[in-house]
Amino acid sequence: MTTINCQPSLTSWGDASIAWIAENLRHPLLSPVMMLFSELGQVSTILLTLSLSYWLWNKRYGKYLFYGLFATLLVNLWLKGWIRECRPPAEFWMKKVDIYSFPSGHAQVGILIWWGFAYFTKSRFLSCICIFIGLLIALSRSYLGVHYLQDILCGALLGAATLALCILFEKKQYAPLKKFPLWVQSCILLILFIPYLLLINDPKHIGLTIVSTCLGFWLGCQLEEKYSQFQSFSSASSLIYQTLIGAVGIIAIYFGMSWLISYAPLKMQLIFQAGQYFLLGLWISFGAQAICLRFNFINPSLNQKFN
Repeated sequence: MTTINCQPSLTSWGDASIAWIAENLRHPLLSPVMMLFSELGQVSTILLTLSLSYWLWNKRYGKYLFYGLFATLLVNLWLKGWIRECRPPAEFWMKKVDIYSFPSGHAQVGILIWWGFAYFTKSRFLSCICIFIGLLIALSRSYLGVHYLQDILCGALLGAATLALCILFEKKQYAPLKKFPLWVQSCILLILFIPYLLLINDPKHIGLTIVSTCLGFWLGCQLEEKYSQFQSFSSASSLIYQTLIGAVGIIAIYFGMSWLISYAPLKMQLIFQAGQYFLLGLWISFGAQAICLRFNFINPSLNQKFN
């Protein structure tokens, strides 16, 4: 990435710590493992992981973790553009990165999602595995030389704080917008999101994709509650159908819209991109389940209203 308008490490020992990690901790057998855990923290991988948890494991837990993901990504993007800390020196990188460094988005997302799985699962063994995965996702970024240790620490704390809010909201079934009609809820969300998008330092328009996915997912949740009310867990065949249909839909929407965007006029590409991610969010929370229910691939709950 370009280093214009970014500041050096926020701590005096930042570069020295990255150099020490590169010289003393890296090992040919450990590096591929750390690369793998880093990939587990990519937003695309997290979206797929959360989609599977929403479809196949527990719809309610998945929904709150999804909203936590959107919130933590927006906070991360805002802090990155405000603080503008440069990445560690490129000589230490084990993979190419861009945008700013502080705080670590991988640490935020990894702690939020995988520690969220650890909290909500009933198995102590699985909880320990999830905690371990979340930690390694965070620590892998300094090992790979693309984040300072303070980036990891702050990202982990923000992820843990977001998870605490998710747990609190889930326990209380907190949904402050529910008392309003759908059109009022939509207006409130737009009033919150539009100033955010206008004010943040976001030359790559990452915030637009996050907000679009969030709005699509939110609308899908409203439609799901009204029309389908699917069960997240059913028979083995239902799980297979749900996974295949959901994955095919995600691939079709992403690559199909990407193809359209490549032919769209330059001034329209951002609008098409927003539509692409809106449809992805809508598909994850409603579309995939609606298709499965319509063709009796998964079992609706006793009070479902789809047919």
